[in-house]
Amino acid sequence: MKNRQYPFVILVLCLFILCSFQSSTTKLARNSWSDSAYQSLTALLANEGSSSSQYDKNNKPYAVFDFDNTTAINDAEETLQEYQLEHLCYKILPNDMFSVLTCNVPDLDKPLVDFNNSLNGRKVTTRMLANDVARDYAYLYSHYIGLKGKQSLEQIRKTNQFLDFRCKVRFLYDALTETFSPDVSYAWILFFFKNMTPNEVRALTRKSVDYWMKTPLKKVSYESPSLGQGGRVKVTFTTGFAISKEMKDLYRCLRANGIDVFICSASLKEIIEAIATDSKYGLGLDRNHVIGMMLAKDKSGKFLNQYDTDYPMTFAEGKVTAIRNMIASKRGGKGPILVGGDSDGDFNMLTEFADMKCGLIINRHSKSRISVLYKKAEEKDSKYVLQGRDDAKGIFIPQPTSILLH
Repeated sequence: MKNRQYPFVILVLCLFILCSFQSSTTKLARNSWSDSAYQSLTALLANEGSSSSQYDKNNKPYAVFDFDNTTAINDAEETLQEYQLEHLCYKILPNDMFSVLTCNVPDLDKPLVDFNNSLNGRKVTTRMLANDVARDYAYLYSHYIGLKGKQSLEQIRKTNQFLDFRCKVRFLYDALTETFSPDVSYAWILFFFKNMTPNEVRALTRKSVDYWMKTPLKKVSYESPSLGQGGRVKVTFTTGFAISKEMKDLYRCLRANGIDVFICSASLKEIIEAIATDSKYGLGLDRNHVIGMMLAKDKSGKFLNQYDTDYPMTFAEGKVTAIRNMIASKRGGKGPILVGGDSDGDFNMLTEFADMKCGLIINRHSKSRISVLYKKAEEKDSKYVLQGRDDAKGIFIPQPTSILLH
């Protein structure tokens, strides 16, 4: 008789193990979520996921996340720009560089805002810096072995032309944002992919991510030589790149509970695709779940220094437009139940969807528009929650406030 009980005992054990495994795959790990974020996300999974009585498998609920400094720690597109600058990864011909540098800039002769007090009262314009950078690039193009020259990257990095080129391109990106608006600079930074194919940009992105993931998250400053019409300029930016285990687990857990996950980013779509769809980075999305900025292509499929006007620019109001046109329109007009963001560029999608149950905000201690939502997160029963992180370590921390880089 005892032997006949063994199959039953084994069956019970197997069922127990199976149930435990299913529970562990659908439950959000505590990790280093802030209390409010963890409670809200756990409740959302229970109330909106596939175990809920109101769940509709034919019209799945969905979440939308920003990518740069929300899904990831630091900016994928800006760190890719740094990688391009440091390794001279371009397919632009020297005669085309000036047009790339000035494309989409509404006034080439308007004095640039001295956003970091490095101009010392000098009038410096986009045209002046573009002339300097184009001249530098012509030298680098004809001397660097990776382009059309014979000098190694180590040799070329010691030249004044390289130091001037690297600094002024990075300075100009920030100056265009401050002088005009993000719709100028966010398109402008894409034009340096001119003559590359989408697959070449994806491959370059993965090289950049792998490089910066091995590099500390820190502030770095460039200062150019006093060359050309623009003279000496300075710029400071953040290097390094990370994706927290909490965000990887959240993406996985949402899908395990029958909630679709999308990214809506102000970076080029192909850049985010390269990261979000590669299993080694742990996000597990398909390309059709990534929405981003779009460049026009020539007949051979190579990128032009021209925005694809068939698509909205995916920041601020443009993110809302993109989500409504590309996702909600296919789901009976339903908006996302969860939205994740970190900056003013995400404010609209965090506030304009009536279906949103939770707004997850990475707290970067902003003093601009999104800070209004910080205050709302402090209210009782708020749908907004704050998540803190340690920027230097590239990790989440179990509190609503962050430890910023200095």
